[in-house]
Amino acid sequence: MNIKIIGGITVIAVIAIGSYIFSTKNTQVDDIQTNTKNEMPGHDMGTMIDEEHSQMNMSGAVINGTNRVQIENLNKLSTGKTEFKFKINGADNKELTDKELKLSHEKLMHFLVIRDDLTVFEHLHPEYANGYWKVSSENLLSGNYNLYMDISPVNEAELTLKVPLLIGSKNVIKNFPKISVGSIAKIGEYTAEILEKELEVGSSHPLTFKITKNGSGVANIDPYLGAYGHVVMVDQNNSNNFVHVHPTTETKPTNSQIVFSAKFPNEGNYTIFAQFNLGGQIKVFPITVNVKKTGEATHEDTKSVQDESKPHGH
Repeated sequence: MNIKIIGGITVIAVIAIGSYIFSTKNTQVDDIQTNTKNEMPGHDMGTMIDEEHSQMNMSGAVINGTNRVQIENLNKLSTGKTEFKFKINGADNKELTDKELKLSHEKLMHFLVIRDDLTVFEHLHPEYANGYWKVSSENLLSGNYNLYMDISPVNEAELTLKVPLLIGSKNVIKNFPKISVGSIAKIGEYTAEILEKELEVGSSHPLTFKITKNGSGVANIDPYLGAYGHVVMVDQNNSNNFVHVHPTTETKPTNSQIVFSAKFPNEGNYTIFAQFNLGGQIKVFPITVNVKKTGEATHEDTKSVQDESKPHGH
């Protein structure tokens, strides 16, 4: 796969935004574009409960957000740059403002915009002002999307609200990412590799990322949003199988490896978006893996690099 990084400036003090887009060109998945603001995106989503930082972030399953979220400017959403303006209600049908939400990984809300074929992905952090939650999204392509809103209300358990919507034309060919050869993604000089080559449905097991730069281990992995990495995993066959994990590695890595504890709810292909703070920039590595039924893994170890750093002429 080919990926092109496009830089931009973000005023983090106003809105901490991480965006990562990889788009199809001429409906070919092999041509992929990545767009990051200062290459500093961020993830904090989840659908299951576990310990802070080290395990899954959420206490409840993905909830039908159309019953609780009102997008005020739905008819004005467009491709390219667009702004989301919305309200959220709690389980008691009362509005959730910035006073009714608790911080989770340094933010009140983690807002993911994901096209239904996983070829467009942005992670944003909305701000509450003048009675609405607002956030701007960059370079969206046409298609059907799922919005995931990760919140921690004061008076209820943490949850993820999911809202499906259409942006631009609906006549878009779906091109799910292909399996990443060797469970490897390369962004510029950096490479991220998942060392566990065979993943199975079932109990939690390690998910270890090794980070290298030009073939050498990276020593300057720094924290971002309170953890040494952020990983979101989305099932290509079921958008409700949306899992977020934080690393079990809680001290500064010295061996170029960050370990997570992962649990896949179903078999099938998952696209994993892994974020790491490398040299002061947040890099996003998309890795697509196949998760097998328990007992079906062969535990073969394939190691070949998938180069996603070359531009496709965009």
